[in-house]
Amino acid sequence: MPLSANVWLAPALLVVLFLSGCLAPELAFTLPEDYAEGAGGEYPGLVGIPNLDDDNENGEVDWEEAALVEGENDLSSFTLSAALFRGLQRQQRIRMVLEGATSAIRVWRDGEVVLGKVEGGYIEAHSVAPFEDGEEEVLYRVEFEDFLVAGRLRLELHDGDEVLASDEIYVTAAPLILNHHLQQTEEVWLLELDAGPSYNNRQMVSAYEEVLGEVFTAIDGPSYDGDVWVQDEFQFGWTMAPGLRNDIVVDSIRDRSLDEYPEQELLRPDWVVRTWGDSSQVNSLDSFGNLEVSPPVTVDGVNYPFGRIYYGGAEFLHPDRQLTDFLASQRVQRPFEIDTTWLCVSHIDEVSSFVPDPSAPRGFRFVWADTRSAWSLLEGMEPSAPLGRYSLPFPGGHDLPDVAAFLNSQQLRFLNEEIQEDYLDPLLEQMKTELGLSDDEVVLMPALFEEPVGCLGLVAALIPGMANLFVSNRGDQTDVFLADPFMRESLSSAAGQDQDPFIADVTDRMPPHINFHFVDDWSMYHMALGEVHCGSNSTRTPAAHWWETAVHLLPEAP
Repeated sequence: MPLSANVWLAPALLVVLFLSGCLAPELAFTLPEDYAEGAGGEYPGLVGIPNLDDDNENGEVDWEEAALVEGENDLSSFTLSAALFRGLQRQQRIRMVLEGATSAIRVWRDGEVVLGKVEGGYIEAHSVAPFEDGEEEVLYRVEFEDFLVAGRLRLELHDGDEVLASDEIYVTAAPLILNHHLQQTEEVWLLELDAGPSYNNRQMVSAYEEVLGEVFTAIDGPSYDGDVWVQDEFQFGWTMAPGLRNDIVVDSIRDRSLDEYPEQELLRPDWVVRTWGDSSQVNSLDSFGNLEVSPPVTVDGVNYPFGRIYYGGAEFLHPDRQLTDFLASQRVQRPFEIDTTWLCVSHIDEVSSFVPDPSAPRGFRFVWADTRSAWSLLEGMEPSAPLGRYSLPFPGGHDLPDVAAFLNSQQLRFLNEEIQEDYLDPLLEQMKTELGLSDDEVVLMPALFEEPVGCLGLVAALIPGMANLFVSNRGDQTDVFLADPFMRESLSSAAGQDQDPFIADVTDRMPPHINFHFVDDWSMYHMALGEVHCGSNSTRTPAAHWWETAVHLLPEAP
């Protein structure tokens, strides 16, 4: 039940020059200068971010604190002017009312909650007390409990039971928005592990360090039991409003050895770690190699300025619905699902990605795995050409000594033709429909699949999955890290890349402005059914203002 409002106070005239009743009070909310005139009255109005971080680092979410914490910087604000009391009659009152999500919003004045959620209930109405002598304006601060909660604030001039005049603004919390590959890169993570000559990622880590410099962090592998799947454990997003930003770490229910990394190394003021889902029901599709975001797209006339979320799954096997339902509730990146359950690991990043391309109509190309391209390249190679890495026996390789071993395997040919016809082709058509893609926007990435031991007839990459790539954008420079395909005799990424026909073909297919880094992910990632993107993660810079560009996607105004 609503708690009783403050006792009505009889405001005095602030300017004795005015005769009683000569001028009416000026009922108006004043928003910060970041807002256009009149913006408050148009949904979403005054926007903010949910106060979910821990600015005073006491282990408690700031919203749960009884008082504003020291260093609190996650609240929006508005002011009321002294003109509010100009010409106010003795029997008249100024009242502020909150409607909408009253239990998920607070309005503060002078360190006290005057509207919204309080212990035991909520306050619906607030009597606006006269300002102190000499005060020209009074500051109010608005706090939100969660993503996309919204309400309306209304100023009312009362004369007895009659409302003579009013002014109203909307107040809305930001949605959670996940990053896509075209945004600028801020920080990059990779777990570093060296367990000897046949099991390490030295070359891959060195490439990241050399190219990315200070934005790169190598996570200490032994501290996290060698859990190299950095992408699978957490996903980065953000909330934003004028002058406000929190980075959001969506921590998966995968809960392997990297599970504590966000809390131990990333959690700090203006950073939030949240989990959606039941870890007791976890499956492979709950890992975040299976959670991707397209760049901005327009589909059937609807603009998605932050792209669309997509993930793999099917009716019988899918990510935890608590997470996918929550992502759908955020509205601005309307998610969709495609079937990846034919893959052993079932992650969408095994077959798809996006890369920036300034020459493309919408500034990007969609990368999709394609077996026909791989067969075409193999058929153009010398059958006797030795393949050093593939010739190694399992678990070090695939027992395929040369190109002829690929070409002469009818079983391998039939398997990949079936994958292409039954999955890759129809799923590409679905992606084109869901994202409004044209054929010219698609880059087909050479790929072949096999049925690994233990996968019960499901498939994984035979050629290291080059669609499973990581993109770094810094200024005008784009660096793409992807798996060395090793379609040559050399066992080392340091030798023979300029003679590798697959590397030459991929470089020719892709946008020319990109700096490509084909890294050795063979032993640690590829043979463990993952690739480069699976082991990499990054934060990125928000690229647009949702309250300006995504209003058409928001829920109805409260």
